Amino acid sequence: MKRVLIVVATEREIFPFVQFLKEEKSKIRNSIFGEAGYAFDISVTGVGLVNTAYQMGKNLATKKYDIALNVGVAGAYNSILELGEITEVVSEQFADFGAEEADGSFLDIFQMKLIDGNAAPFSNNKLINKKPLKNPGLKLVQGLSVQTVRGFDKTIDRTKRKFNADVESMEGAAFFQACLDTNTPFAEIRTISNYVSPRDTSTWQMKDAIIALNVWLIEQFHTRAI
Repeated sequence: MKRVLIVVATEREIFPFVQFLKEEKSKIRNSIFGEAGYAFDISVTGVGLVNTAYQMGKNLATKKYDIALNVGVAGAYNSILELGEITEVVSEQFADFGAEEADGSFLDIFQMKLIDGNAAPFSNNKLINKKPLKNPGLKLVQGLSVQTVRGFDKTIDRTKRKFNADVESMEGAAFFQACLDTNTPFAEIRTISNYVSPRDTSTWQMKDAIIALNVWLIEQFHTRAI
């Protein structure tokens, strides 16, 4: 039996999948991860890097997992991505980890030389998943983890230029680092709920993004072989 850890910031983002597990648990045998039975642990971490790091430390200190999946919604910097589209995040960066200069510019923690950007688990200042799922139909994207969701034009432009990321979340980098540090196989799956733009939540498609994410998850652990 394979043990799977599902990591999510809020219950809302994964509620349909949890209901599916309750109804179909005894029938799940096949998935993209092979033909076997599955034991699931659901970890609702709470929003943000600190909550995610804390919960991942607890999770991975007590159990070994065949794979950990971080799932949820994300904002898109890259306009090629469509609202409701499901992506696989293959690298993560910390957006807010560093220092602000007197002129308002930002130095990240690697520019400050407080962390070696090529010392494990980092590679060229990034956290990289070298063994992604590469699930057909999912775009592979570059992630950025923020503690403040971008909503001001100048901040958005500066962030785009500095990090060249496709999507942003508030948890991904903590999840990546915990998995890399413990050699836990992992993947981060994010559905696009909004574009990173001047803040206007009326344009966000949160409900549709959550539905798409849960449909995808259920399909991966359906009783039919994929």
